[in-house]
Amino acid sequence: MADMDGPKAEIGPGLAHRKVEAVQASRFAPQKVAGTLVSPYIMTLLKNQVHSTLNILPFRKLKELTQKVRAQSSRIQLLESNITEQTAEKQSLQSKQDREREEWSHQVKQLQRTISKMSADHREATSRMCADLQKRERAVALDLYKAQLANAKLREENERLERRNRTGKEARLRQALGQIEELGALEKERERRRTEAAVEGETIARLFEAARERVGVTQKHIGVLSEKLQRSRIPCV
Repeated sequence: MADMDGPKAEIGPGLAHRKVEAVQASRFAPQKVAGTLVSPYIMTLLKNQVHSTLNILPFRKLKELTQKVRAQSSRIQLLESNITEQTAEKQSLQSKQDREREEWSHQVKQLQRTISKMSADHREATSRMCADLQKRERAVALDLYKAQLANAKLREENERLERRNRTGKEARLRQALGQIEELGALEKERERRRTEAAVEGETIARLFEAARERVGVTQKHIGVLSEKLQRSRIPCV
């Protein structure tokens, strides 16, 4: 279609026929339209459109159609350029994603190694802690056993001391009770003696009173006898 712009461009059914044949011959080869490389499929569509237009429209609309084709070719070229840019961006994005994926894979591997090391360290620390705890439990059990033995000995000693103390207290209590009984007996004996002394005192008082009465009677009798004796001793004159 590049010869359509020249001054010797042919118009008519023959040109259209040749264009159709050219389209059929180069259906799968890239073609240029107004200096622009167009894909075979788009070129086929354009040529079919030109063929239909040449059969329907007069020659005075051919230039307008050519301008439309050029504009459409420019848009197609822009679209292809955009597609190329998008493809490049997609490839760049894919490359970036691949690099990020590789980096992520590397980080994941490092994290897995770190987790494995931490797990091993945790298992080792847990094993040490379990061994330490078992050792401490055995030590605590031994200390508890020793404490129980000491407690049993202390309990036996306390019971022995309590028994001895109880025995001593009972002995002291019996001694005290014996002393109290002795004191009671002494008190009773003292009371008995006091009573006897009181009775004896009363008896002595009665005897003393009786003796005093007897002495008084005797003195009276002596006085009477003395008078009689004096009377009997009167000298004779």
